[in-house]
Formats: sequence, structure tokens, C-alpha cells
Amino acid sequence: MSTVIDKLYQQLKSSPANLAQYIHDDVAWHVSAPVNTIVGSANVLSSFWQPLVNALPDIERKPFINVQSEYEGYDWIASTGYFVGTLSQPLWGIPANNKTLYLRYTELVQLDNNKIKTCYVIVDFLDAMNQVGVNPLRKSLGHSGLIMPPTTMDGIARAESSADAAQKSKQLILDMLDELGRFDGKSLSSMKLENYWHPDFMWYGPAGHRNNTRY
Repeated sequence: MSTVIDKLYQQLKSSPANLAQYIHDDVAWHVSAPVNTIVGSANVLSSFWQPLVNALPDIERKPFINVQSEYEGYDWIASTGYFVGTLSQPLWGIPANNKTLYLRYTELVQLDNNKIKTCYVIVDFLDAMNQVGVNPLRKSLGHSGLIMPPTTMDGIARAESSADAAQKSKQLILDMLDELGRFDGKSLSSMKLENYWHPDFMWYGPAGHRNNTRY
């Protein structure tokens, strides 16, 4: 099942001048620095998509988690994966190296009448800088490298979701976040995270933290 955000990116690649069926004219597109907030569909095209295409002319969007559901009265899409392409021109100040770049992203998309009203995009620019050899930080605390899809290989939701399962998942996440708030600032044992995470879980963090398998 292709979501609205999937269809938008397909449209951007084929006919970027015709986006009205997927995106509101006054859309708010919030991107990690240095892009920041962009307002208006025309500005999303010129200030977000076009710089990506200029730097990565053969760009492909490859999501490995893509789910859609209702939350507090709005339809939302959550997606994560990679923009992949040859970095042939600088990308927002990141120098080109004419090699394949895996630009990790996470998106939270709010829909209104089945069109994108608000989009939050976190792009792992630090990881991109690592890939071209201009890392501005100390070595990552965890393992660095490409992020794998879910072990079960079912991160792309292609059918209608179960409302009961969605509610249970939402409550589990909210309860886990509440538990994080119980950290006493001294000991990780002040939180009972084992109640919320599988013993074999894998946590994938951004550049600077990266991948870990323990609480």
C-alpha cells in the first residue's frame, strides 16, 4: 500500500510541478538544520527537493519502515529509510565525492483530507558528513554503519492496520516514555526499561550515538 508521502516523492521525480493532489499549498515542512522550516508547496520544491536532486541526480527514496494510523484525531504517516544516490554536487555544504551516499531520514507526516498538511523530516546530515570524511564530532559511541530494516522484514505496512494492535503499540510507547522520565540522573537502574524492550532489541541512533543492543 503506497502512502501519500510515497506518492508525493514519486510525483516529485516524474512531474514536480504538479503536486496539488498530494500536498496543501500552505504546507509546513520542518527539516533538521541547516534547512529548517519551509512553508508552502512551492518552497518545499525549491528549498528541499531541488537541492537534493541537484546533489544526488539519481536519487531514490528507500523506506524500510512505513506505517499510517490515526493519532488524536489526525491521520499520521511515520516513515524511515534512506535517500540513496551519487553525491555529485555539494549537499547543503557537505562536499561531493562522486560516491554513493546513503542519506538517512525519518519522517512524521500529518494529513488533512488525505493531503500533507505538516511534515517533520529529520535528516542525518552528520552521518552523511561521516561518509564523505568530514566528521565534525568525536567517534560514535555505538557501531556506525548502514541501518538495517526490522528483523521481521515487515516494516512496510501494506494492509489496513488493526485498531486494537495500534492502540496497544501506542500505549506501550507512551508508557516507555513515561518510564524514561523516571531517570534519577544517576543510575539507569532507576528506570525499569526491561518492562518495555525485548531482550534482543536493536536501537538505531543518529550519528554520534549510532547502534546499540542494550538499555
